Amino acid sequence: MARLGRRLEVDKVWVDRLIPAGKGSEIEGLGPQQSRDLFILMRKSRVAMDRALQFLAGGQPYQCQAGKTLMAITPGGNVLPCRRMPMVAGNLWKNTLKEIYQDEIMKSLRETENQDCSGCLYNKMCRGGLRCLAYALTGSPFQPDPACWIAQSLKQRAKGIEPWPSTRALLYYKPWTWRW
Repeated sequence: MARLGRRLEVDKVWVDRLIPAGKGSEIEGLGPQQSRDLFILMRKSRVAMDRALQFLAGGQPYQCQAGKTLMAITPGGNVLPCRRMPMVAGNLWKNTLKEIYQDEIMKSLRETENQDCSGCLYNKMCRGGLRCLAYALTGSPFQPDPACWIAQSLKQRAKGIEPWPSTRALLYYKPWTWRW
């Protein structure tokens, strides 16, 4: 895909991860190691790396924008924090957009830092990764991104298990290439 994009001189090629939902909710997405391998392949292929967790393999820092600068409105007027997170924050037939934006769900998505990620160097920057993926797989958007190899490593360490050695995200830490 990246080669085709370059050949066609498109401005940007990017990859979004699968969010299991609806009839596809039984589909197993990529695990932490598979996600890391994909992101490294993306970096080598020069695919845009400006989505959740992708910065860990050399992309730009990114925070999930669900409920922050991003909302989705369904045909029935329901407002969702994200098009990929079927969590109703309010309805435009009953409330103003400002009231919905100030609702507890949206406020929590904007303000809550993921406590499970508190030991991570990237916590403030990442805030737990992709909220819609966490919601789809755990039932809570406030859990760490299930595909994050650093979160998995922190959980393993908390249980006294030595994580697999390839979790050293600092290997790809290049602050001089980051733009805010």
